[in-house]
Amino acid sequence: MKIAVLSDIHSNYDAYKKAFELIKDEKPEHIVMLGDIVGYGAEPHLCLKAVKNLTQNIVAGNHDYGVAGLTSIDYFNTPARIAIEWTRKQLNKDDIYFLRSLPLSFRFDDFLFVHSSPDEPSSWTYIFDEFEARVQFRFFKERILFVGHTHIPIIWVENGDPIWLMPNIYIELNRGKRYIINVGSIGQPRDGDPRGAFGVFDMDKWGFKIVRFEYDIVEAHDKIKNAGLPTVLAERLFIGK
Repeated sequence: MKIAVLSDIHSNYDAYKKAFELIKDEKPEHIVMLGDIVGYGAEPHLCLKAVKNLTQNIVAGNHDYGVAGLTSIDYFNTPARIAIEWTRKQLNKDDIYFLRSLPLSFRFDDFLFVHSSPDEPSSWTYIFDEFEARVQFRFFKERILFVGHTHIPIIWVENGDPIWLMPNIYIELNRGKRYIINVGSIGQPRDGDPRGAFGVFDMDKWGFKIVRFEYDIVEAHDKIKNAGLPTVLAERLFIGK
């Protein structure tokens, strides 16, 4: 049985469309969305509509809650804050209600899914290094925690070295160990690779792979600029930063 796990679309519908084709090819039994459907990009309503049709297994990200008014946007940098305020004006009441209804975590089998971290999901803590990962292992009991938020795909191993992921290659995991798996970002990669990313976990093989894909970055870039959003949000798509 396969689980497709995606995160951080960030209103990039061009990236989402390509990811959706590849997710269908994987034929997963379950699909989980780890939040930040909106923010940064130019097509928030289309992305929300698509995700609602894709799966019911969705947790909230900080940008989702920021747009919904459930978390302060004061700590966001200026381009992100501008994008959140712009996004609010593009969405209808049903969209906002949907974002407000999203939970902060989701559990399935021996897996926990959150956007940021399990210690206090609403604080939006980042897991960038081994020390931060070691701290977070204390706050969940499941064998695998799936996260997004940093937009950088990686596997953190409890009492072990991190695993950097090669695209489209399954990594066989040890059933006796515990892991934090970051599935990267559909629409705003930040590991220096501009290709979108999502994860696939094979429960039978106990293996995980990160799927990387190209999409029409020029189209996504132009939509952001034409919407009057900060130019940096468009330009960064080309460099994956």
